[in-house]
Amino acid sequence: MNEDLTEQLYCNHPELFIRNGAYPISFDCGDGWFNIINQLCYALCEDRTQAARQLKYAIETKSTSRIAEYTNAVRVATEQLPSIIQIKEKFGELRVYVVGESESMSHKINFAERMASCTCELCGSPGRIRSGGWIQCRCDKCQETASISMR
Repeated sequence: MNEDLTEQLYCNHPELFIRNGAYPISFDCGDGWFNIINQLCYALCEDRTQAARQLKYAIETKSTSRIAEYTNAVRVATEQLPSIIQIKEKFGELRVYVVGESESMSHKINFAERMASCTCELCGSPGRIRSGGWIQCRCDKCQETASISMR
């Protein structure tokens, strides 16, 4: 994935990627899967985001009885976030490796991986797994372009 999209993922979801003050992983896949990965990251942070919204509302409405409750909910949800350790393409499919995922998160990751298996890794258009040397997920146009450049 190009550097601009990688940086965008890091900025959008630092809580999933920053470890010890550094970004430990690279995204070893094409730009076409950016939207799938970005949406997956939002889905993995869904519980924390919801708790943060509730806390913000409690603060805005000065509901002191709820502020402590929602502050704790944000803390717990943040502690339960998984650590993404690797994202890559393998055999034409997206692979997302995490530590500390829940069953719900595992389902979200599996869904994203299935979505990528029918999405061109290069451009994001509908695609399919193709073989012939390397196994890759490509749309017809990107596959044709690759075939022409190899001649």
